Amino acid sequence: MRVFVSSTYSDLVDHRAAVIDVLLRMNLVPSAMEHFGSRSSEPTQACLEEIDRCDVFIGIYGSRYGYQNVPGGPSITEQEFDHALRHRDRILILCYFLADRSEPTAAGEPEESVRRLTLFKTRVREGLVCDTFTTPEMLASRTAAALAAEIQRRSRLATGDLSAVNWSQYSENVRSTMWTLLTSSGTAYQQETLRSVVNVLATRFAPDASTAGTPEEAARAAFVGRHEFFGSLIYDRGHDDYIPFDRETTEIFIRARQRPMTELITSLETPQQRELLSHFAGLCRQIGIVTESGTFNGVFLDDASAPGHRLSAPTKAVLQFTHACSYDCEHCLFGAGRPRLGELTSVEVTALLDELAASGCYRLDLDGGEPLMRPDFPAVVEHATLRGLAVRVATNGAGATQQIVDALARLQIQRFKLRLEAGTAERLDDIRGHSGAFDETMEGIRRLKGLGVPIDVHCVLTRRNAGELPALAELLANLQLSRLTVHVAPAVGRAGERPDVLLSGDDVEAVRARLPGISRHPGMEIAFSGGSQRRLFPNRCDCGTLVCHVDARGGVSPSGFRAATAGDTIRERRLMDIWATSSAFAMARAAEVQAPCASCSYYSA
Repeated sequence: MRVFVSSTYSDLVDHRAAVIDVLLRMNLVPSAMEHFGSRSSEPTQACLEEIDRCDVFIGIYGSRYGYQNVPGGPSITEQEFDHALRHRDRILILCYFLADRSEPTAAGEPEESVRRLTLFKTRVREGLVCDTFTTPEMLASRTAAALAAEIQRRSRLATGDLSAVNWSQYSENVRSTMWTLLTSSGTAYQQETLRSVVNVLATRFAPDASTAGTPEEAARAAFVGRHEFFGSLIYDRGHDDYIPFDRETTEIFIRARQRPMTELITSLETPQQRELLSHFAGLCRQIGIVTESGTFNGVFLDDASAPGHRLSAPTKAVLQFTHACSYDCEHCLFGAGRPRLGELTSVEVTALLDELAASGCYRLDLDGGEPLMRPDFPAVVEHATLRGLAVRVATNGAGATQQIVDALARLQIQRFKLRLEAGTAERLDDIRGHSGAFDETMEGIRRLKGLGVPIDVHCVLTRRNAGELPALAELLANLQLSRLTVHVAPAVGRAGERPDVLLSGDDVEAVRARLPGISRHPGMEIAFSGGSQRRLFPNRCDCGTLVCHVDARGGVSPSGFRAATAGDTIRERRLMDIWATSSAFAMARAAEVQAPCASCSYYSA
């Protein structure tokens, strides 16, 4: 685990040294400016680049505001914090303040710096649960305790332990309280108490068939649970997130489907049991997983099978809706162009959507080719949303004709994944092999923006467009699009036939080093593609463990990078049968990512 240490320097030399020492003793990798060495990047950019590579950000704030690389602008220390905060979905942020009574203000600190430091500290405290320190030893001790809890939490993800739940999308008081409850020194005792709670409930309230929800109920439910070998995965529809729960909490939720928590609590035998379940019920009520009346706010699917080595179903399916595309992009993964003979019919696609919903796979990515070119696209999206699926659509933009956009206005699409490889007309027309492609794409983007659906921009890089990123960032700023994800073209599809256009490792490093400085527009987020940070299976790729790919003719594979194995097609077998028994999926799940790859910043889980 890589840890970035952020602070001013002259007032906190000993404190920084104590934290770095404890990181090394814990076999963690510290990243601090003392270790940067000589670099071509300017200091602020170098710091932000390091933060992007880290898993944890530690902010230590004392009596100085810090160096301002732009006169009148924020200090580098404040910029570091803001950069980490923008990526808090994947970076754990720990902040510590020197206790005010120790040293309120550094001698000689300008009045304006004192004012800005006070405002900065207030903002940090309002947004995060922070801790204080007085000595380097106290800071090191508290840092070690917090990191030990995080290491413990990550180790539990493989078994779906309740303490591994990421509550970051919920209110701060709920997250901090749940964290205290489940990762304190009393966790083992609490877990034992929780098991005793379930034993009592099992003898008094046996679950019956009424706990299973109908497909219609599941499509509308705020939370949908499905049984897994470690307990359950519960889909949080409001946040489009799967949350793992262990067997004990799963049993509690199932029984709370039939009767309110208050009834379960009063049936328990000891004050400790009642206190724990009451506390847990209150927290669950605050995040909505338990209703105000005390019942589970959702349904469980009726398939109680729980295989011991894999998930019962994927959490996301990627459907190559069609091979058709109006362009001939030189890097295309699928070599798209003309529609293929024998593509899935509307009836076959809707049957696939029904199976996904019935299995509890609620994330659907519609890809292509250009999915908007299929005449039945609106009808398929409508069917998917009726089944409760969260639909994301990949598009080149040009497929967004006025007719299609008018049809989509009444439908629910979670977000668009807009493919855009250049910021100038000349370069984009060249890459897409079509004169006028840029103008068509810009018109399509304007139509899509009128739908009010979030648009994420994705750019596949080759040697021919690596220099286009500044122009692309400027274009996105003008279009008021703020999220750009950069992908490196793999040696697959058309790019696999053109090794001369592929980026080398040095090329990738050079592009990555330039990313933080490409756009200075406020709110613009530019990053390399990355993987899930809440992996259920450490050192496993998502492909085949969490995700499956269905091609335009029904072939099923762990990844779009590989063709389907013979017989692995939904025209011959159910998707869930392929997921469970295919040799290709078994091989994908068995492939373990070893060090140093697993710790690489490019490793996509």
